[in-house]
Amino acid sequence: MIAGGAVRAVMTSVGVQNVLTKSLGSPNPHNVIKATFDALLQLRDRADVATMRGKQIGICDGKGKDEDDSHSIFPLQIATPTKHKLVVKGLGFTRLNQIVEREDTDSVRGMVKAIPHLVRILEG
Repeated sequence: MIAGGAVRAVMTSVGVQNVLTKSLGSPNPHNVIKATFDALLQLRDRADVATMRGKQIGICDGKGKDEDDSHSIFPLQIATPTKHKLVVKGLGFTRLNQIVEREDTDSVRGMVKAIPHLVRILEG
């Protein structure tokens, strides 16, 4: 985490572990905290942004593929926390935008559920 004292306190209390901040203008802690809360209130959910753009996230209709019980999974980005990196590696990923095909098992679903922000399931 790269953040000053006031921002660090707010971000830690809301559970954010990886953030980079830059304060422009007044370095007064009161104003910095006010700006941090304003920025947090402006955050949008991935689903809302996808709806706004007229897109669908995480779903592929699988046209042109054989219907079976497997899933193609590919990472969107490499995670910073070590435990997320281990889950990504455990799923068999070695690079970004790689597609890995896995059987539909409870263990694979559990691993994907641990890192839904990093992978996308293409059912087909």
